[in-house]
Amino acid sequence: HQYQQLPLIPLEEFLELQPEHKDSNDEKSLMFARINHELAERESLEQQRQGLLKTKQSLITDNKKRKDDLASLDKDLETFIDAAKPIQKLFEKQY
Repeated sequence: HQYQQLPLIPLEEFLELQPEHKDSNDEKSLMFARINHELAERESLEQQRQGLLKTKQSLITDNKKRKDDLASLDKDLETFIDAAKPIQKLFEKQY
């Protein structure tokens, strides 16, 4: 059966996490519980992954906006420096 090839956590670890199954002698119900536990863990991890992807995308967007703002500021600074050159020349004149 394919369910026997699933990468499940070891039985001992499962029983530590789910002590209500320690007294179970029914292998079928124990395997079913382990599979359900694995499904719940994978769904939880997928939700975390999706949340992290949203955060990552938000950070990428924010970084791009800041990068564009810095590029614009650099351009504005160059324009300011060019506009200030006549004033600088005026102060450099010797009287």
